Amino acid sequence: MEAYFGPALVVLLLGLSGWLVWRQWLLAQWLRTQEQMRPEERAHFRGRILRRLMGVVLLLVLAVQLGGLFGRNILGDLDRLVEKGPVAKAEGKKLTAEEEAFVRFAMTYVGGMALVLFALLGVALWDVLSIRRWGTMHMRRLRADRQALMERQFPHLYEDLTRRFEPKDQETPE
Repeated sequence: MEAYFGPALVVLLLGLSGWLVWRQWLLAQWLRTQEQMRPEERAHFRGRILRRLMGVVLLLVLAVQLGGLFGRNILGDLDRLVEKGPVAKAEGKKLTAEEEAFVRFAMTYVGGMALVLFALLGVALWDVLSIRRWGTMHMRRLRADRQALMERQFPHLYEDLTRRFEPKDQETPE
């Protein structure tokens, strides 16, 4: 199962990385055409592109690490050591220096993969929070613009309503 799952996962991560780079390239091309955009919005989009490219780099590092994990058969070697464990424990044997070094290497390798995965999740969270902050700022600006428009239009609206509903001067018959 690992012989097919590992390479498929690596290829999937590499393909996803390529697609994400292409999407960020398209966003950068679009951003270059937007001359009328406000500087803070332009900064937001530039930051978004950089954060996502950081995520792509981390995704590529994770793909390489997974390739090494399955290519060097680290999991298979660890499984063999675990299978030997109960027999060795019953006989009172301990790990050899080479086996201890391998276990240390394997744990460091998997720990490095976990760090890259957590860094990837951190960059994703940073991107989500940045988008949320930008959206909140945008909504505040829209509300302020709407409020200013209403404040400008309210006196005119009141005058129009007053003119429409004022009783007209009609002559009364005497």
